[in-house]
Amino acid sequence: MARTKINLSTQVEDQLSPSNLAQDASNRLVTDAEKSGWSAKAETTTSTPSTDGLMSAADKSKLNGIEASANNYSHPATHSLDIITETTTKKILTDTERSKLSGIEANANDYSHPVSHPSTMITEDTSHRFVTDTEKSIWNDKAETDVATGAADGLMSASDKDKLDGIEASANNYSHPADHPATMITEDASHRFVSDTEKSTWNDKLDKAGGTVTGDLTVSGNLDVNGTTTSIDTVNLEIEDNVVLLNSNQTGTPPTTLRSGIEVERGDADNVKIQYNELTDKWEITEDGTTFHDIAKEDDARFLTSAQKTAATRDATGSQNGLMTATQASKLNGIEASANNYSLPTASGSTKGGVKVGSSLNISSEVLDVPSSTTSQKGVIKYPQTETFSGDGMTTDFVLTNTPGDYLAVYLGGLRQTPTDDYTVSNKTISFLTAPLSGQKIVVDYIEV
Repeated sequence: MARTKINLSTQVEDQLSPSNLAQDASNRLVTDAEKSGWSAKAETTTSTPSTDGLMSAADKSKLNGIEASANNYSHPATHSLDIITETTTKKILTDTERSKLSGIEANANDYSHPVSHPSTMITEDTSHRFVTDTEKSIWNDKAETDVATGAADGLMSASDKDKLDGIEASANNYSHPADHPATMITEDASHRFVSDTEKSTWNDKLDKAGGTVTGDLTVSGNLDVNGTTTSIDTVNLEIEDNVVLLNSNQTGTPPTTLRSGIEVERGDADNVKIQYNELTDKWEITEDGTTFHDIAKEDDARFLTSAQKTAATRDATGSQNGLMTATQASKLNGIEASANNYSLPTASGSTKGGVKVGSSLNISSEVLDVPSSTTSQKGVIKYPQTETFSGDGMTTDFVLTNTPGDYLAVYLGGLRQTPTDDYTVSNKTISFLTAPLSGQKIVVDYIEV
């Protein structure tokens, strides 16, 4: 029996070629392109804002209610890519590059797979399995994994999902106009239009930050000026208040270094000032801006006392020193220089004397007795009298003990008063035009009628 020599390796290899394999409904060969296509397909998991996936029915319903080209307008946190400057480490990815990158497995290398393999030599594992026609049919019905673009359908990307979640249901493609006519704006209490005339009027008003008022200004209420310096450049300054308060913000015990008063600017000359010295508790004044003198008060030791004032201003008499009256001066003028104190002898029937006794004179014990003068009788001048009173701030009339004659001198606080201008006299009553102050001393020197 003749034997035929067979090359088993060649025959077996020929028998294992894909064209010689018997396929059925549960065992099918698949192409590399089919595997690549199925591997690139998406799972049926619904997309979320952070993961790509199939669009849910709720998202599809929401998307159907959105106008084409609708945007979720708010000022973007970022800007369009066309204004982004790329760097060596940060590049912009195109849709093509993104699609290509999505189709590459993790850790893929530049490996060229053989054109074909016999299915029997393929070792399946958990990641590599043959598929059936039914599975292929199911997978063929699945959606592609390409992300949808404006020109092509595809899966919803995570960024699109996030964008979609930020759009209200039934949102439309509304673009806010660049401007509005004023007539379509509804005014309210906090939002009002103003006219050019109103703006012009307001622009002419004095700014609260400061400015200059060129006309008269009348302030009906109180005026509070808060600043460092207040300058008044006027010809006349009229103040209705009779008391000007200095140091109005002073509280507690004033420091002894404090000086408060009024200073007069004198140009090139030394300024003068009147001020209150907290160290000495006295008013003081300067005429050269450096040396200050205390302002004397009524009880100052440098002034005459009331008694001294009275003594210094009353007329001299035979029993007290005083001022010389006009009558006395006239009499003195009639005395010759170097005249002596000559005493004439008492006149008698046999001796001539220096005094002629008249009907109104009387000689008793060799003494000439002269009566006091009256309005109807000549005689010696009466002795001046002094009466004192004290003011109470209300009383204007003061009554003397006797009726004054031609000589009357009235002193108020040591100062002689002027008749008619300061007081009037009626019989024994002296009436001041203004009531003397409480405690103010009144001195009246007079010679009774």
